Amino acid sequence: MLRASFSALAVTALRAPSPATLTSLLPARPTPPTPATNRELDGAALIGMTRVGACEVSPDGSKAILATREYDFEAKKFDESLWLVDLARASTLDDAALRAHAHIQPLIKGSASS
Repeated sequence: MLRASFSALAVTALRAPSPATLTSLLPARPTPPTPATNRELDGAALIGMTRVGACEVSPDGSKAILATREYDFEAKKFDESLWLVDLARASTLDDAALRAHAHIQPLIKGSASS
């Protein structure tokens, strides 16, 4: 009796769910955002992206320092920058001000050593 119940359970567990069951389990498919430009992601675009490196937050949590690297195609080397981020001010800004980087100011910029 136990063996018959177990094999019936095993067969039930191995059946593929119906397409309707699968559809009900999946989240709704989100629509992808419309790209702002139709620019292709090529090697130059990858190299030209600004890279954010190390970040150090002050002990009180009100400020942070970010290190960035950006490739200078004319000089054929990376330029490094340090930025001061006012985290206390950022917490009070609206989205437009945050996107305008009102809470970030450059500290130093220079070429990376070769």
